Amino acid sequence: MTSVAFKPFTGLRRSSVLPCPNPNPNPTTITTLSKPLVKFHVSAARTSPKLSNRNLRVAVIGGGPAGGAAAETLAKGGIETFLIERKLDNCKPCGGAIPLCMVGEFDLPLDIIDRRVTKMKMISPSNIAVDIGQTLKPHEYIGMVRREVLDAYLRDRAKDNGANVINGLFLKMDMPKTWDDPFVLHYTEYDGKQGAVGSKSTLEVDAVIGADGANSRVAKAINAGDYDYAIAFQERIKIPNDKMVYYESLAEMYVGDDVSPDFYGWVFPKCDHVAVGTGTVTHKSDIKKFQLATRNRAKDKILGGKIIRVEAHPIPEHPRPRRLSGRVALVGDAAGYVTKCSGEGIYFAAKSGRMCAEAIVEGSQNGKKMVDEGDLRKYLEKWDKTYWPTYKVLDVLQKVFYRSNPAREAFVEMCADEYVQKMTFDSYLYKTVAPGNPLEDLKLAVNTIGSLVRANALRKEMERLNISKCEMATTSAATFSIGSTVSFRSRGSPLLQTKPSAVRLASRNSLASFSGLKAGTSVNCDSESSFLGKESSAALRGSLALKAQKPNQRSYYGLQLQASYKVAILGAAGGIGQPLALLVKMSPLVSALNLYDIANVKGVAADLSHCNTPSQVLDFTGPDELGNCLKGVNVVVIPAGVPRKPGMTRDDLFNINANIVKTLVEAAADNCPDAFIHIISNPVNSTVPIAAEVLKQKGVYDPKKLFGVTTLDVVRANTFVAQKKNLKLIDVDVPVIGGHAGITILPLLSKTKPSVSFTDEEVEELTARIQNAGTEVVEAKAGAGSATLSMAYAAARFVESSLRALDGDGDVYECSYVQSDLTDLPFFASRIKLGRKGIEALIPSDLQGLSEYEEKALEALKPELKASIEKGIAFVQKQPVTA
Repeated sequence: MTSVAFKPFTGLRRSSVLPCPNPNPNPTTITTLSKPLVKFHVSAARTSPKLSNRNLRVAVIGGGPAGGAAAETLAKGGIETFLIERKLDNCKPCGGAIPLCMVGEFDLPLDIIDRRVTKMKMISPSNIAVDIGQTLKPHEYIGMVRREVLDAYLRDRAKDNGANVINGLFLKMDMPKTWDDPFVLHYTEYDGKQGAVGSKSTLEVDAVIGADGANSRVAKAINAGDYDYAIAFQERIKIPNDKMVYYESLAEMYVGDDVSPDFYGWVFPKCDHVAVGTGTVTHKSDIKKFQLATRNRAKDKILGGKIIRVEAHPIPEHPRPRRLSGRVALVGDAAGYVTKCSGEGIYFAAKSGRMCAEAIVEGSQNGKKMVDEGDLRKYLEKWDKTYWPTYKVLDVLQKVFYRSNPAREAFVEMCADEYVQKMTFDSYLYKTVAPGNPLEDLKLAVNTIGSLVRANALRKEMERLNISKCEMATTSAATFSIGSTVSFRSRGSPLLQTKPSAVRLASRNSLASFSGLKAGTSVNCDSESSFLGKESSAALRGSLALKAQKPNQRSYYGLQLQASYKVAILGAAGGIGQPLALLVKMSPLVSALNLYDIANVKGVAADLSHCNTPSQVLDFTGPDELGNCLKGVNVVVIPAGVPRKPGMTRDDLFNINANIVKTLVEAAADNCPDAFIHIISNPVNSTVPIAAEVLKQKGVYDPKKLFGVTTLDVVRANTFVAQKKNLKLIDVDVPVIGGHAGITILPLLSKTKPSVSFTDEEVEELTARIQNAGTEVVEAKAGAGSATLSMAYAAARFVESSLRALDGDGDVYECSYVQSDLTDLPFFASRIKLGRKGIEALIPSDLQGLSEYEEKALEALKPELKASIEKGIAFVQKQPVTA
């Protein structure tokens, strides 16, 4: 990552900004960090053609921190830059906090910063206040800015460096017809005149950076997909001078169901006023009610204030499914770069704009060459590598601590810890992962658990109170008492009601629950509003299971798990799709089962909906409904295509099924890019590479989440070996590697568990039978079908394994055809470990110590498998995906 020296605050040049009637007194001198200045290295993409008689032309849509930073970097780098922004007096409702490192990194003048916050108060639902900031060094602070001031400064600086700033409203853009054609931007230009009607204008450029916020028109133009968003509501309140003294260097954060069910309320000091606001994702229609509650919580401190401005704006909750398409990239809020838990976005917006612009400058050799998607992709790779951990940690914190009032009480209590404050501020102020102290980390873990335990005790008392009230309502003779006292340093605030949570151990004689393809005694953990969130609930279920099961029994199968995942089966009316849908519906982890086919699937859905299992079944028919089928899905299974019939070769299958898979994967990329994708459609050796190429062209390829389902080879190997050697089938495990067709299927009989010996004749016989088992079924059905039932069984097993991994089971292994570096082939079937993010690890040990027969067979399969892979890749390259 390109870095710059952290410049001293003393002597920074200042610029003309809006005057602040109450400037910061006694500015503090900041010392220079010792990091050396790293020079910006420029290297051009070798395949990009040189531009003749002009420099590269790039348009930045949006003039916030992301747009301003991007435009400045482009202009400095020799790019002909156009910045289009309609609201040049932009006042996005924003807390306005920036980290200390941003001041030096972006060379911001001191008079942009209205207030230097050195103290914060975290205020719990019961109004317990914890002071934060005791670990800050004398020169450290959080800067408070007004967006209209900061944004104007960054735009003006871009203009000073050569960017063309256009006062205009971006409308749409015409996409290039060939790879090097220009984008034609359509916008309404206002010439800086207030109230003017404006004139329609167009602009041709080579690349576009979308920095136009959560409602980005650039994102819509490239079908970047939707995301959850929060509504931020903020009032600027001018309070009396004596009240303003209290907020001179202090910010407040309020948590509780009253101010927000999933975020927090704030009072942040600005120039001569305070910004009072809140936000929510789950209850947008109640935002004004939450805002009133925030004002009421702070009423004594803002008494006599006058509202001078009201602002509201959508704030993204997570990155968009697609942030890049060709020569168009998204940055800032348009890309979804706002952190959970803290809601911070200014620094990340400016940083992403700069990083994207740097990638364009580097790829174009300072504007001398055309850029392509590969140049812009370097920005995404660098961004994700640098900041993904930050977003993930804050996401988890929000899920754990913002879900109920008891959890928020625990959160505030935890914030009182000096070590927590130090780690938090060090990470926030300098945007680096602060190194921890192992002993302090251990103490923190113990204290956190203690806080959560106390919060859980409080929650149980609240549940008792709720239950007792229900009992009192049904009997006039009922009496009520609380058997124990909860001490949580409360100041007498009434306890708020929550939905009850319950853990139920099922009777040994109860109906065994289906957990995938096995049944087990059930342990039910219903936690509708548990403050622990899904991750911690999963851990709780695991803990209960260990106690409920026999020691030699895998704990996960003893759980009656909470259905919470959506599965889509594409090709659900087919011979594999129908039995697969039935088996998947039996999974306790599935909350919704979406069935799609080009033929009518209403009958299949109606039939399955009569099964008394928890999941809801929905049907979708035809291309027009494919997108709706895939929205919000966690696992996509693709058995669509024609089966292999007698006399049909794999090439025949390829010619028919390749287009089907390509079309379906394109839709998945557009509507559920983060989903696990299971490819069943044959020939899998080619269709998986086809899917990978489609996802790459769509800009959403994650090799950890694309699987070729070869489980049937394992199922057959286990069955045939158990029959041959008279073993208990449940004990047999034979890994199968290579591919999923003919000789590319290689069962590793030498690795069979339990250990068993085979003669050379048995090895050859079993290997040949496993490789040709599909033909065995086709011939047995005399042309009336193929291996649909066994394939459905095997596919359901792999779906269940994926769902278990998504739900947190840490012991999930399957064989699958995936992108791999275990051999010199780009795709290869082997044993993998599955986790929440997909493939956690490839297991190389199966390929070590092979028998002589297996080593020769492995070398023999490689040319055929390689040819199949190349055939799939070539197919997509000849038929590019649709935009």
